Amino acid sequence: MNARCPECSDGLGELVGKRRDDGDVSADFECPGCGHEWEVTL
Repeated sequence: MNARCPECSDGLGELVGKRRDDGDVSADFECPGCGHEWEVTL
């Protein structure tokens, strides 16, 4: 699973983790280009 980096908008973030909280599923991403980390609720 990949997601476009919100910081540099150039790279695709790599999935580094996934978790479930109160029925919501979140995925953690890290951009290999700029190192920015972010979370996406699925």
